[in-house]
Amino acid sequence: MRLNINLASRPYEDARRFYMQWLPLVIVLAVIAVTLCTYAYHRYDDSRQIENLLAEKRQQVLQLDKERSEAESILNRPENSGTRDQALFLNALFARKAFSWTNVLADLEKIMPPRVQVVSIKPELNAEGQLQFTLSITSEKRDDAIELVRRMETSPRFREPQMVSEQAKTDTKENKLKVEIVSEYSPAVRKGSS
Repeated sequence: MRLNINLASRPYEDARRFYMQWLPLVIVLAVIAVTLCTYAYHRYDDSRQIENLLAEKRQQVLQLDKERSEAESILNRPENSGTRDQALFLNALFARKAFSWTNVLADLEKIMPPRVQVVSIKPELNAEGQLQFTLSITSEKRDDAIELVRRMETSPRFREPQMVSEQAKTDTKENKLKVEIVSEYSPAVRKGSS
């Protein structure tokens, strides 16, 4: 029976082999850690800058709201009632004049499904002063009208389209469905306008 006994106080270790195997991995991990720390710091710095920018914009909005409420309080004085009424009338008139039939029809033409016909378009201002219109259409199937509403929802020009009424038209040979859709309209901003 043979026993291998090492009587040395420090047993032999092949340190060079250990370092040759693990040092490249440690260096790669260190590089990855430094890269991730740098990336995290830049993301943090970017988010801090965006937060500062948002705080400035919120402050500007608060200032503009304050100025608007002061202007409204001046307009609401009894001696300024004629000016206020005239301003409301002119603003409503300008908003109605801003409604471009050509743009609306071009936007509708892009999203109109087949077998759907536009009967009428009635523009008006809603309670918030936004331009909205009532679109009357006829269709052979209800699914075609629903498809139009879906397409309007995905369009950047039409906001919150809703079918408000539908009725079957029986005064013709064909079975047609008359549907009214109400939607806000946001015209495209022209280049060069601020």
